Amino acid sequence: SIYVLGRVKGIAHAGAQGNKDAVIAASWLEATHLKIADKIEIMTDELTVLSEQPEMECAYLQKNGQIAIDRLQELRYLRPDLATFKGGI
Repeated sequence: SIYVLGRVKGIAHAGAQGNKDAVIAASWLEATHLKIADKIEIMTDELTVLSEQPEMECAYLQKNGQIAIDRLQELRYLRPDLATFKGGI
């Protein structure tokens, strides 16, 4: 997974080893291409409208295999294991 406290530009590739649960999260998703596992999304004008809001966003693979972009707050429902703390002293 990729987590950026800032802008993501260019090509972002999460789940490089086939992890379909990987996510891309950033303050602003301004990437030209998002890739998760073996799926790729070319950012179009319609999708970059989402990036004009100063709000944390995330990209993830839906169950149908398509990449979706949503508010970061939704990620806790979509990938609940990401918020689970394991280990430590």
